[in-house]
Amino acid sequence: MSVYLLTKHDQIGVFKKIAACIETPSSKVVLFTEPTELDIALNLAPPDEVELVLMDCRFFQMDLYNPYMYMAKRARPVPLVIYNDPYPQPENRVAYWIVKNRHYLSALLKEDALDNIKNILDIIQGALMTEEIGPYVSVVCPAKKYLTAEGTYVAFDPEKFRKKHFIMPSRFKLFEYLYANIEQVVSEEDICMHLWNTYNDNVRKNLYTYIHDLRQIFLKETDLIFRIDRYKMKHYRLNVTLGETNRYEIPPDLFSDYSMH
Repeated sequence: MSVYLLTKHDQIGVFKKIAACIETPSSKVVLFTEPTELDIALNLAPPDEVELVLMDCRFFQMDLYNPYMYMAKRARPVPLVIYNDPYPQPENRVAYWIVKNRHYLSALLKEDALDNIKNILDIIQGALMTEEIGPYVSVVCPAKKYLTAEGTYVAFDPEKFRKKHFIMPSRFKLFEYLYANIEQVVSEEDICMHLWNTYNDNVRKNLYTYIHDLRQIFLKETDLIFRIDRYKMKHYRLNVTLGETNRYEIPPDLFSDYSMH
């Protein structure tokens, strides 16, 4: 039996600790950082091999995409948990996860599928509430520390970041806004209204200059990689990942256990 984990690079350290809590001789944990890799693995997995999928909520816009519907449409659905879903209270996560699965997937899952993973869910909930793991889970609020794959911590303090790179107050105000909405798509208009309380061609030009300046500053940072991506028309998103020395590389033989035929 297997548990599949899908997360982003900055949460590799968190997931490795969670994996250590739930992995047993009879149940292995497989880690993915790309949705396409997870999708391929689910397609190739033998029937009843995967007992649970854990997914990072930052892979989708929660108000636009329902991951439970994605699972419901699969040929062989399995229980799904959005481990860093911001809505449940920490002590109510297991109950919330089970309710979600019953609502969307109960008619498609085997009768005992949720009962069989109850113990795993309890362990995950407990792990997320510990001081060792909980503070480093990225969700709606950005993490102040990033847990690397090697188990070390990379701290991030926006104010120290500003002083380190001599960021002008005007540019730092933009950075603070994007960092407060990290991994979320924000519109050009919302950004301009936050910075200047107006939206016109002049402030848009200023915004483009600010974004360019921040991108140049980001090139100087080594511990963490900051990237402002343009998303669709007039929308932006700040992404943060660990620097190259802290990256976790997916082994090339990730799918070696699965036959391609």
